[in-house]
Order: sequence, then structure tokens, then C-alpha cells
Amino acid sequence: MMLRKALRSNGYAVVGEAASAHEAIQIATTIPLDLILMDVNLQGPMDGIEAVRQILSDRFIPVVMVSALIDQEQVQRAFEAGACAYISKPVTSQNLIPMLAAVLAQAPVAQNVAEVRERFDAASANSLSLERAMSSDPPLL
Repeated sequence: MMLRKALRSNGYAVVGEAASAHEAIQIATTIPLDLILMDVNLQGPMDGIEAVRQILSDRFIPVVMVSALIDQEQVQRAFEAGACAYISKPVTSQNLIPMLAAVLAQAPVAQNVAEVRERFDAASANSLSLERAMSSDPPLL
């Protein structure tokens, strides 16, 4: 509640809120978003990190992860899933608003990196397929 108020008072529009990963994925795939604030701990079997992984598999949206726990393994998982930033609770306007501004300012660069990574992964997969095809024994005549 306080987070929504802080965002709105700083000029951000809050267009959706989700209690579960399933709801978050549904919102992110149906509403155009400029940014996602995703809590790591959500209701249901899937956490926020896996929700981010699924959301970003479809398109790029800058994501800031929020968690009460700063566990290095969890932070690493969040960044591997595609998060741009990670902030610990309690979240205040003083630490959130500048972070959001920085993430949004860097979003075009992050999107380019994501697109280059996607092209590289596709090219690598094609290269491995070609390499396998060329290394197989030639057919006997």
C-alpha cells in the first residue's frame, strides 16, 4: 500500500498488482509495461524469480527484484533470470525512486544486451548443429 502511494506520488502509474507468479505473468503478458517490481516471495508454488524468467522469455521489460532476504544465491538467480536490479526490504522512496530512474534510463542498453544475447545463443545453437553435421562420418557409397 505504501509502495503504491510512493510510486504514484513520484509520477509512476501502477497498472497492476499480483499476489502470485501466475497473476504476475498474466499481467505482464497482457498489459504493456515499462518496468516490473517483482517480489521474490509470492503466493503459490512459483517464486518471483521464476516468474521473471518466464516473462522475459517472451520480451524485454526492465525488472527490479524486491526481497526481505539478501542471499547471494538468490540474488544470482534473479540476475540470471534477467533482473536489472535487486533491492532489499524495507523499501523506501529514498532508495527505490532513484533506483527506478536509473533502471529506466539504462533500459534501452539492457534491451540491446538482451537482444544481442538472444542472437548469440541462436547463432551458437546453429553453429553446434552445423558442427555436428560436419563431424559425422560421410555416407558410404
